[in-house]
Amino acid sequence: MVSVCPRCHVALFLLRFEGVEVDHCPTCGGFWLDAGEIEDLARATKGAFVAERLRRLLGGEGTPTAGFCPRCDGRLIEFRADLGAVEGAAPLRLDRCPVGHGLWFDAQELPRLLSALPTGDDADALARSLPAIFGVKRGVA
Repeated sequence: MVSVCPRCHVALFLLRFEGVEVDHCPTCGGFWLDAGEIEDLARATKGAFVAERLRRLLGGEGTPTAGFCPRCDGRLIEFRADLGAVEGAAPLRLDRCPVGHGLWFDAQELPRLLSALPTGDDADALARSLPAIFGVKRGVA
């Protein structure tokens, strides 16, 4: 089964980094991380603290969107990731599968999420890996 971008409705390309497979949209630059893959990416880049912090940020209630999960075709749920750690940062609205298959990140959402995390070895190790994974830079909005 071909995974389809919930924004552009084109086939997603499979990228592999440090043993983690990520689905990437060549049109809008967004990407899909299956359940647990953001934590796997953090661990692969020695970001155990970041993985725990991300787990806390990515919870919470949400509302259905127009997009569909690339795995089950369930309507994605938009939820708010509070970036309060960064003064003046607007909340980030992310999308997740209603049954837990994973997360959808629009093109600049992961760098924005990472820029809200405290700096340090773990966050910086993951941020340095972003260009190799997705061709994005930390803090680019």
